[in-house]
Amino acid sequence: MDSGPESQPLQRQLKRSLPAVPAQESWLFLGSGLLLLLALLIGVGREQRWGERSFRVQLRTLRADGLKPGMEVKLSGLPVGRVTALNLQNDASVAIELRIDQKYRRLIGPNSLAYQNQEGLVGDSFIAITPQPLSRSGAEQRARDGGDLTLPYQPSLDLRQVLLDLAQTRIDLSRTLRHASQIASQDMPMALTDLRQTLRQTNRVASQDVPLALGDFRRTLDRVGQLSGTLNRETASTAPRLRQTLSELNRTGSGARLASLQAEALLRDSGPLLIKTLQDIQALTASSNRLLTLLVGSKLLDPEPPSPPSAPTPAPPSRAPLQRP
Repeated sequence: MDSGPESQPLQRQLKRSLPAVPAQESWLFLGSGLLLLLALLIGVGREQRWGERSFRVQLRTLRADGLKPGMEVKLSGLPVGRVTALNLQNDASVAIELRIDQKYRRLIGPNSLAYQNQEGLVGDSFIAITPQPLSRSGAEQRARDGGDLTLPYQPSLDLRQVLLDLAQTRIDLSRTLRHASQIASQDMPMALTDLRQTLRQTNRVASQDVPLALGDFRRTLDRVGQLSGTLNRETASTAPRLRQTLSELNRTGSGARLASLQAEALLRDSGPLLIKTLQDIQALTASSNRLLTLLVGSKLLDPEPPSPPSAPTPAPPSRAPLQRP
């Protein structure tokens, strides 16, 4: 707005009407503003954990539904850090970066699991980490190694998929109930009828055949008892004779064994003499054969000339059989 000669009297009137502000009050106003700004910065720094030592935890997931930077990270239900970044990777997966206070590093291990959770039914979502406390030596070794920590991440349930699965389960349950009702209406009466017939046949068998079978079994047991008694009596009567026979057989076997030994000794002693005798008999037989051959060749033993054949004698006349009148 231009300050012409017409506006100068108006400006002078405004300056006269406004009271003069002391310099002390202006410095007080400026100091209070600076204090408010400093308190705001302190609150933001405390909220963002400026100046605190922390370490980075990386997660990888295929779905980042409900995740956002600044979300709390809790361990055993208490806040220990925040989500700092969400980055989409070349393979369409999502890399999640967490910042956890350094003092909680020994409570998180490589076997810890990160998953999305929620406070109540309508509360804020947060990332929970299952603890894996390490020993003092393991914590010191991890502090010396430093570096980031990568954990497996389990995303939240897809409510739409859960509802679809529930609907499919309801359809399958309805189909199963329908089949069950059909079976109950068709097959169950037939099964009950067969069961009743089986029970009737069982009752008939139990009332007729079982008593007969029991009677036959009792008679068989009686016969077996009689046979056992007879066998006991026969055994008692034949046992002494059998023992005597066995003893005689044992003595006979001993005598036969002794005779066999004597015969073996006799054959062993008379064997050479018997062989010599057989050789002499063979030589005598050969000499007799030569002598007979010489006698036959000298015609001393010629047989008598054969006699002329005699005339055949006529057969007597056959007599006719007498016939009875």
